[in-house]
Amino acid sequence: MSDTNTMVSNYEEVPIHHSLSPESIRDLIEEKVPAIRIPNYVSSETAQKIIDFILAQASLDAYTHEVYIDGVPEQKYYGVYRVGIPFNSTYGTPAGSAERENYYQAALPGLRRLRDLCAPNLSPIDRLRLDLDEAWMDGATIAAFEGRKMFAGMVRIMPPDDSHILEEKPHVDCLPASICPLDQQLSANIYLKMPPVGGTLESWDVPTLSYADIERLPDGTIPRTDLPKPVVIHPQECELVLINTRKPHAVSSFSGGIRISVQAFIGYQPGKPLRLWC
Repeated sequence: MSDTNTMVSNYEEVPIHHSLSPESIRDLIEEKVPAIRIPNYVSSETAQKIIDFILAQASLDAYTHEVYIDGVPEQKYYGVYRVGIPFNSTYGTPAGSAERENYYQAALPGLRRLRDLCAPNLSPIDRLRLDLDEAWMDGATIAAFEGRKMFAGMVRIMPPDDSHILEEKPHVDCLPASICPLDQQLSANIYLKMPPVGGTLESWDVPTLSYADIERLPDGTIPRTDLPKPVVIHPQECELVLINTRKPHAVSSFSGGIRISVQAFIGYQPGKPLRLWC
């Protein structure tokens, strides 16, 4: 492609783009590339505003990952903290439950908080949504799988002390089919702060897992011994990286510094807008 150079990671070539395009998005959806990288996606000024906000927080909540035990979702801590309520915290609860009401009540205020924090610049998620909407033929929007607008723009914080947990847990992320049977699920991370050494993103370029495969995973993870060498990316600060979350992925451990990113999932179904949520 005319707007693309090539950067070599440890094991694979990962495209470096200057902007999102229909071709680059399609290549990721069709599993032709392991990731998309766009350096300098946010300004250092915008990144610092979010970092200062995070570091001023008195406490942060654990960002747990769902695993299925005999078909029932359970939440496991993998060494990541968050600002914002993730939709996966509602898995296994019925519509109208206190957990779901709490999520939906906080969704738009959380999105707008990030927008206000970044003003007068665009928030990273607002820019991502607009760029996807312009690049993709069917557009892009904030998801409303259950008829109510969802949150997008989770700030994820990873301190060094527990970073080994995620390194040991190659996993996948997948919205339950009972909520919406997506054809593919992507994840966008905009990296605001990276440790000087480590904290790399690892993604395994293997076929995407089905819903049934994911629910059968023992403890929700895949042993590294069952996987080939990963694609290894060391994100740069202010960079956007998109991967397919139905492929196993992990983060390498680090001993100093902190890892901060803004994240959203992107759901794909043919003929429908790309839908963003957390």
